[in-house]
Amino acid sequence: MELTTSYLVELVRAWSQGRTGRVPMPAGLDRDEFLTLLASHEVACALAPLLDEALLTPDVQRLVKDSCLRSSLLLLELERVLGVITTAQCRPVILKGAGLALNWYQSPQERWFVDLDLLVPRDQVLPTCERLLDLGYRYFGDGVDLDYYDNFHLHRIMVSPQNVFVEVHWALTVPYSVYSFDLQGVFERALDLQVGRQPARVASAVDQVLHGVYQHIADGFKDIKRLLDLVVLLKDFRDEDWLYLVKESRQTRMAVALGQALSAYQNIVGLEVPAAVLEQLTPGPVTGRILRGLNLPQVCLARQTSKEPTFTILLHLLMIPETQVRLRELGRFFWPREIMTSYGMHHPQPLEGIFRRFKLGFYYFRNLARLSARVIRAYASG
Repeated sequence: MELTTSYLVELVRAWSQGRTGRVPMPAGLDRDEFLTLLASHEVACALAPLLDEALLTPDVQRLVKDSCLRSSLLLLELERVLGVITTAQCRPVILKGAGLALNWYQSPQERWFVDLDLLVPRDQVLPTCERLLDLGYRYFGDGVDLDYYDNFHLHRIMVSPQNVFVEVHWALTVPYSVYSFDLQGVFERALDLQVGRQPARVASAVDQVLHGVYQHIADGFKDIKRLLDLVVLLKDFRDEDWLYLVKESRQTRMAVALGQALSAYQNIVGLEVPAAVLEQLTPGPVTGRILRGLNLPQVCLARQTSKEPTFTILLHLLMIPETQVRLRELGRFFWPREIMTSYGMHHPQPLEGIFRRFKLGFYYFRNLARLSARVIRAYASG
């Protein structure tokens, strides 16, 4: 795996520097292992022009072609959707993949994404969904109690007859999350752009960075594509942007997570972050030693948390700056209120009955206890 991840790092650095030409693969590279890792990180479209010719198998070429075609079709659908739902009262803000692809990547096809994320004011969620229903969309998730879902989630998911998913956000974090966003600020800072013939708005660079950090926390720091996002987002950052980013990260309780994301960015991508910024985002001595011992850049490269989901909970707890909030979150996992109880849940359902709550809580307790041994070893070696 070490040879596999080191070649991936070499490709990422070549892409971030704008290099052209193939990057020779090292002798002894396990081709199948590398291609599996490349696909799982969802960066094949961006890195394909740099791959050694020996790695451009028919399956890889098909993956890249299909991925680029899907991104193009999604952007065409975005133009169609915006033409119906955009009004004087509702001008949605495009989030995440589509917004990054359109406004920051040199070629929109370089940024892999699988759905369309739109942020609208809470009172515009239902009218927006109704307009999507008129286009042939339907609510995703048969049998889901929408009232319960609305109380415990951050968006509604709509799906078209062609299987295009649109997430209509009214928030950027779930209601009980320890993290937060200045939603009014997200709307105010949004940038104007054109999607084909449709005027649109996209979240600002600072808000895209913070939303990417939140996704890092929810996913367990397992996606290299979010580091590629930082390459394009931070490229034109000014001193005032860095100052505002640090300030907002503290307000949203994501300062530790932002610091770790930027450190992984430096370690993997090889581009510098101002030292003064990293100093302001340094975690406490104990948390810092644990995170150094866990080696977050390697966790990200190897997608370790996808193989060990409880690791995501551990990282989430380490990212919380206040001890009392950390303890409260720990209690929420040990005595859960709903199935898939976490900051990244998708289709929560009420968890009824003491036995079922105890069973799920014990599952988390057992796995976190097992990981505690690793934390202790990491602290000792930090």
